[in-house]
Parts: sequence; C-alpha cells; structure tokens
Amino acid sequence: MDIHSLTYFHKTAELEHMTKAANELRVAQPSLCRTISLLEEELGVQLFDREGKRIRLNAYGAVVQTHTAHILQE
Repeated sequence: MDIHSLTYFHKTAELEHMTKAANELRVAQPSLCRTISLLEEELGVQLFDREGKRIRLNAYGAVVQTHTAHILQE
C-alpha cells in the first residue's frame, strides 16, 4: 500500500466509476483496476461490489475511504 494506491482508491470510491476515475487521474484504466485489485488483495477484502460494469462502494470500502480521506488530507 502506498500513497498512489490510496489516491487511486479514493478517486474511484468518490466517483464509483473506473473509467471516469482513470480519466481524472490521467492513468490507464487497466492500471487503475490492477492497483485497486492489489489493494483489495493486501487488505483481504473487496472494497467495491461489482455488478457487471458497475461498481459500488461497499461497507469495507466506506471504512477505507474514511481513513484514506484523512491520510490524504494530512
């Protein structure tokens, strides 16, 4: 886990859309998806509920988002 993965997660959680987050972060979508997947593996939980191409932040993701917001703010 590093500052980039937290930044990528935070933007994706905010938008709940991988393509829009990738565009705003100016990174390739596959790279963003891989970073989120690695973060989920590291934490041992899914952070988003995936329904086809749609994603929604789940309860675990909401907790991580709260902490990430504080980390990024400082």
